[in-house]
Formats: sequence, C-alpha cells, structure tokens
Amino acid sequence: MDYIPNADFDSRRPDPFAEWKNPENRCDAALAYPWRRYFARGLDASLYGLFLVALMALVFRVDLTQWGGFAGLFILIFSTLLMLFVEPLLLSRFGSTPGKWIFGLTLRLKNGKKLDYGEALSRTWGIIFRGYGFQLPIFDLVRLVISYQRCTDGEALPWDEGRPHSYTLRDEKAYRIALYLLASLLTFGLTVGAGLLGVHLASTPPNEGPLTISEFAENYNHLLRYQNGLSALDQFQLNQEGQWQEPNDPASGVFYLEISPRMTLSYTTDDGVITTLEASFLVENQELMEFPGTKLLFLAQAFTASGRLTPGLEGFLLHLQAAPDQDYTTQIGDAALTYQAENRGYLISSTGMFGQEEGTQGYFAFTLTLTYAPGLKRSF
Repeated sequence: MDYIPNADFDSRRPDPFAEWKNPENRCDAALAYPWRRYFARGLDASLYGLFLVALMALVFRVDLTQWGGFAGLFILIFSTLLMLFVEPLLLSRFGSTPGKWIFGLTLRLKNGKKLDYGEALSRTWGIIFRGYGFQLPIFDLVRLVISYQRCTDGEALPWDEGRPHSYTLRDEKAYRIALYLLASLLTFGLTVGAGLLGVHLASTPPNEGPLTISEFAENYNHLLRYQNGLSALDQFQLNQEGQWQEPNDPASGVFYLEISPRMTLSYTTDDGVITTLEASFLVENQELMEFPGTKLLFLAQAFTASGRLTPGLEGFLLHLQAAPDQDYTTQIGDAALTYQAENRGYLISSTGMFGQEEGTQGYFAFTLTLTYAPGLKRSF
C-alpha cells in the first residue's frame, strides 16, 4: 500500500468552513455593521410612520389617539406595506434610503450599477419575511437575533445571499451618529406634531360661521360623533332642518329611552344664515330628570365652530356643572351666549340628575340663546 502524505490526505477532507469562505456567502466589510444597518432601517421606518400620521391628520382629519392600541398596530402594518413599495423605489433610483444615506451606506450591483425595481422589491420582501418575521410578536425578535448573529459572524443575510449586489460604506465618521440623533429627534417631533394636529382637525367642526341651519346641524353631529364614537348612533342627532332625529332603529330592536323631554330648538335666519338659536327646555312634576348639559355645550360649540374649549366655553361648562339652575351670560368668539334658568322643587345632583323634592310641585325650565354678532373677534 502506497504511503499517502498527511498533506494530501488533509486536502481530501471536506473543509467545514468552505461555505463561510465562499465570497458569495460573506458580507462585504460594510455589511458587518449590524447596528449601523439596524438603526438606519429604524429611521426609515420612523419616516414611513411620520408620513402615515401626517396623511391621516391632514387629509382624513383623524384623531389617532381615539384608536387606542389599534393606532400603533395600524401604523405598524401600513408603514411596513409602505416600506415594501417605497424602499425598492429609492434603492433603484438612488442606491440608498434616508437612513442608509445618513450612515454612509449604499447598495449597488457588483458592476457598480443600481438595482432595478424588481431586484430591490424582492430584497425588501425578504427583509420583511426573513428579517422582521412579518412583525409578528416573538417571531420578529427571533428573526432579528438570527440576523444579527449571522451578520456578526460574517455571513450574508438571507435577503442578500447569492445576489449580485453589495454594500459600500463611505466612512465611519462620528458626525454621522450626531446626524442620526438629530434626524431621529426631528422625526419624532414632527410625528407628535402631526398627531396633535390630527386631534385639533378631528375635533374642530367642519363649518365656520355665519352658518346655515344644515351647516350648524353638521357641526353638532360632528362633535357628537367625535366625543362618543359609535355610541353616537344611539343618541339624538340633528337633521338637515336642525331638529332632533330619532336614533331608534325598530329593525335592530334598539330603542332609546328618554328620561327627560327633549329641548326645543328654534332658529332666526337672515338670507339663510342663522342669526339666533334658541334652545328651550321645560319639565314639570317629574320625579327624576336628566339635565342635558352635554347637549347644551355641543350646541354652543357647534354654533361657534369650536373644537376645543375656549375660555368662554369653559366658563359656560363650569357654570352648567356647578349651578345649572342659575342665569349665565358670556361672549364666545362672534356669538353672544345667554342662559336663563328657573328651578322650583328640584334637588340638583353632581351627576346631572334632578330629583323632585317630596311634597312639592317640581318645575324646571331653561332657555339658551346664541346670537351671532359679526365684527367680534373669534376666540380660537
């Protein structure tokens, strides 16, 4: 039997590191910076979120704070979808994204050309699936840990594996970290600002005075829906003539039980525009009565097109809560507000319920008058 040198024998053994040594499966130098790439993508995701919040605020006038935890889920899902289509566009056009550009990262084919849209789209889809695990709880964390480990070990990540493209890193200067922090703070501030703008726009009635009756009714219904959400469907709204509309739905078997009589609404108009709104209310000898304080506030807000509580509205609200059986007068923007009330035999509760005193003849009435006074500055 011939002698086989150890060197020849060793050369015939499979190399356990052959796959790792294959350039097709290794990261370029720039790819070995997992945190740089992670924060770059995080900044891009923040920008997608900013776009969505601004879109919902400016175009759809949505208050995302009313959505609770669903708002975060909504932004997560749609920002991911936005990334799926926008990132390939940026990579095919510029070879980078805002986050990658800040960290000095560019992505090109090995011949120096940019990826086409299809190649970039396939890569981004791989990141969403193999990198973020479709943003599914726990699974996304597992995928991130695996990706981090592969990158630090010098292996190509699944969405880059076997593909004819590579990263380049312009430099590692410290100013890029400062630029990232500045961009992150600016994006966060703009997102919060867009969210607050959405709150303001969503709460503000759509029509400003002077108002027609139908515009006033639209303002009132807007405030009712904003404050009460879906439960507004079970409450009295105003029709186009500015009168109460029954919420009862016989088909569904849902009926609204009135504890107290409804307010009577009357309007004085000039050339189709409301000059005076009068809301009157009267109850006699009823053992239990519900005071319509919220409706009174909505009427005043709708008439003055106020989404938030101006000083005049806040004063009116405090008066209704503390002394609804006493008169009150104030000025709210272009409107003069007069509230006159008379109470005999009713005990007032902090819950807004009136109970009739035993052995008395109960009588409670009020009239709210709102008069449009042009020339006075609005208190917005």
